[in-house]
Amino acid sequence: MKKSMFLLFIIMTISTPSLGEVYEWIDENGVRHFTNNPPIEKEVVEKAKTVAEVEFDEEEYERRQAEHRRFREQQARKAEIEEKKREARRQQRNAEERKQKTLELKEKIIDLKGEELAYKNKLLEERIAARKIVRRVVRQSKKKIIRAITKINKPAEE
Repeated sequence: MKKSMFLLFIIMTISTPSLGEVYEWIDENGVRHFTNNPPIEKEVVEKAKTVAEVEFDEEEYERRQAEHRRFREQQARKAEIEEKKREARRQQRNAEERKQKTLELKEKIIDLKGEELAYKNKLLEERIAARKIVRRVVRQSKKKIIRAITKINKPAEE
């Protein structure tokens, strides 16, 4: 029992807030200090209030909460707008890449059509040349046949 009372006393002593005064002062560099000892040769700005002395202003709290919510919503809208801008830039890049690929494919098609036309022209020229050769051969063959027939017919006449 004595031990539990002693422990309770220790816990209460530790858990109770210190009742000392807190001083607030600003040094020559503009840094604000809080101490439980008054500053030596410094001008005390004000004696800091304890938690119990501070009044809770519910309206101020609600105003700050609403301001904070508006700020978060504004940040969320900005982030959303930035995300949409990034998405639009990405889509623009993709569209430009597709356009470039389309142009490259069109150029390849034009090149292929040109090659096809050149090949067809070559085939046509070869056909024409082959027909000329065939006609010449046929003419020469006709002449030989006619000569042969005339030779055959001449001895019969004699």
